[in-house]
Amino acid sequence: MGSIYRSSLAVLRANTGPTLGLSVVLISTIAALGVLARLPLIGDPRWMPTADRDSLQVAVALGLYPAGTFLVMIVWMVVSVAVTAIGSIVAVRHLAGERTPLRLAWRQARPRLMAAVGLGVLDVVVVLVPIVVAAAAAIALAVRAGPESAHLTTMVLFALAAVAVLAVLPTLVIAGPMLVIEKLRPVDALWGAFALQRRGYWRLLGRVLCTYLLLGVVSTVVSLPFSLASGVQGPGDDLASQSLASLLFATVGWVVGQIVVLPFLIVTNAQLYADQVARCETGVTA
Repeated sequence: MGSIYRSSLAVLRANTGPTLGLSVVLISTIAALGVLARLPLIGDPRWMPTADRDSLQVAVALGLYPAGTFLVMIVWMVVSVAVTAIGSIVAVRHLAGERTPLRLAWRQARPRLMAAVGLGVLDVVVVLVPIVVAAAAAIALAVRAGPESAHLTTMVLFALAAVAVLAVLPTLVIAGPMLVIEKLRPVDALWGAFALQRRGYWRLLGRVLCTYLLLGVVSTVVSLPFSLASGVQGPGDDLASQSLASLLFATVGWVVGQIVVLPFLIVTNAQLYADQVARCETGVTA
């Protein structure tokens, strides 16, 4: 795994513009739009909402309030798809010994963007299905068995749902690069990734989990000072209102965390795909 991480760093160094540079520009732009969208949450009496506070805080936490925040979230999803497509092309071309300028990467990625968005929707569905099934089963069992056993059954069901999501994670990780590189349709990319990940599945799963865990820790550590500052500057535990300083610190923390891990994650996922293809072609599983 260390060799793949070193190769990912080499890709980023050799192709700074279409990887790290593009991510910095787009993430910073999305963050600025997010700040503007959340300005109504600042503790100004003119903006203090009158809706139910608990429901409002849930909507704020989910990014559904204010309405502009939801629009920014949609834009961020589309932008992340484009960045992922470009980064996948850059990484695979780098493995073939080719350097990829941003204009060339964009020209090759642009025809695949709509398919990549479709794949993103399918990925969300795949992740949500076991969670929704677990929630429905937990509610049904709670009604039949009573509230005393509901807590235990709910924990078990959601633990099983989490295991199911982790089980399909390798498929979801390599489906994105496969769709872009092999020019597949979203459904075909999912099925192709499912077939590709079966050889050496446990090895690939371990690599994916290690990568996500490592980058999660790194992102948390680098954004922690800004998160703490945001908490100190905030008006309290009420998510439905914020101070400007709290909002800015939280946003800067998110930007720093994303810039540090996102380009590396995209490039590493593309390399995991390329490595899996090579192993399947040569019959190597170890």
